[in-house]
Amino acid sequence: DSMRVLGIDPSLSGTAFVLKEDGRVEDYRFFTDVIKIVKGAPRHAVLNKAKGVERLNVIYDYYNLLLNLYNIDFVGIENYAFGATSNAVFQIGGCGEMLRLLTYRKGIPFKEYEPSVVKKFGTGDGTAQKSQMVLAAYKEGFDVSQYGKNGEDLADAFWIANLVEREMQIKKDFLLLESMTKKDKEVWTATSKKNPIPMIDRPFVGGD
Repeated sequence: DSMRVLGIDPSLSGTAFVLKEDGRVEDYRFFTDVIKIVKGAPRHAVLNKAKGVERLNVIYDYYNLLLNLYNIDFVGIENYAFGATSNAVFQIGGCGEMLRLLTYRKGIPFKEYEPSVVKKFGTGDGTAQKSQMVLAAYKEGFDVSQYGKNGEDLADAFWIANLVEREMQIKKDFLLLESMTKKDKEVWTATSKKNPIPMIDRPFVGGD
């Protein structure tokens, strides 16, 4: 059966969505506060010049529209970088929880992936730079280099969507760790101080 998944890289400055169906990118969108949008981007760019809660409201309305537009089976969302500090952490947390709640209320199962896991899956290096993630996405046929920083957000969302697809494949085919590549093993057995459960064993949240 056809499967549609959505990868989300949440942030107030540049939340990015990448939608994949059966292994191919079907759609992608990103928020930007830059009025002059690069050539070819307008269909994918959502202008958001608002501040504070008004900015959250724009993201909420658009995400709700996106969920109503497509029949999405699973959502992956980048988890918080717990080492981050500054007041922006609270704003990012508010954006992330809003996206999670809306996904939950729509009855769509979602799962969180730590930034280090997303980087490891995309490049083989859990400490990869943003530019390396963009290059890795390009090698997979998803070229977002023209979008600057927004392209970095899109690359993360792309790899998150790929993680969801890969996890569904593993579970569908009952793949064992012994049969996986070294990188796959490191991704799916990953744990963290905040969550000692291996990534592959963490359940999706929500769903009917």
